[in-house]
Amino acid sequence: MVHHHSCARGLRGISALFIVTSHIFTKLNPNLESPAPSAKASPDFVQLPIIRLLIAGRASLSFFFLLTGFVNSLSFLRETRGGNHSVALAGLARSAFRRIGRLVLPATAATTLSWALCQVGAYTLAQDGDVDWFRDISPDPSPTIPWAICHLLKEIWRTWAKTANEYDKVQWNLLFLLKASMFVYLILLMTTYVTPRSRKMCLVLYWLFSWSSNDSRLFTAKFLLLNTK
Repeated sequence: MVHHHSCARGLRGISALFIVTSHIFTKLNPNLESPAPSAKASPDFVQLPIIRLLIAGRASLSFFFLLTGFVNSLSFLRETRGGNHSVALAGLARSAFRRIGRLVLPATAATTLSWALCQVGAYTLAQDGDVDWFRDISPDPSPTIPWAICHLLKEIWRTWAKTANEYDKVQWNLLFLLKASMFVYLILLMTTYVTPRSRKMCLVLYWLFSWSSNDSRLFTAKFLLLNTK
């Protein structure tokens, strides 16, 4: 179990690195998202197979979510396999409560920092640049202090209600991560007292339902299936 935990954490770190490199490469050169610069041209170096993973941000993000759920379920499943159901449920309750804070508080702090920089004109240079991505993520400062405070509160709320944030646009995925985390905890709670085989059957049914309904939480069942023996 410790070996699986360490491997998952390492792979999650690699996925996070690929997400960062994807943002850097594709935003400075949007053509890299295509398989080649043009229909008749040869692919650039970072567009080649395997190497293309460096700029495959969406795939790396999905893999990061998959591994995050896998890691978060390890402790609970270890306790249930050992028959320590009360310990498993207590840990599950703590994890579910802490998960909200671990997502909301850092995101709010990042939004507030970006908001403060915006209000003092730190994004002015980026707005005058020739990179579209820089201009797109550089909001204008608010005309007055009260309006700026209202705008900050609005953007914090929109992060979790509308999957949008003008001061930190990369937070669009946090709501999906929070919802998926709650689905993980719910599924673990529902299958606390069942046998591993029964849990696997329940997850297969959930996976089939998610796939047939085009549910974005499909990966929830995937990583639980990986960890169910």
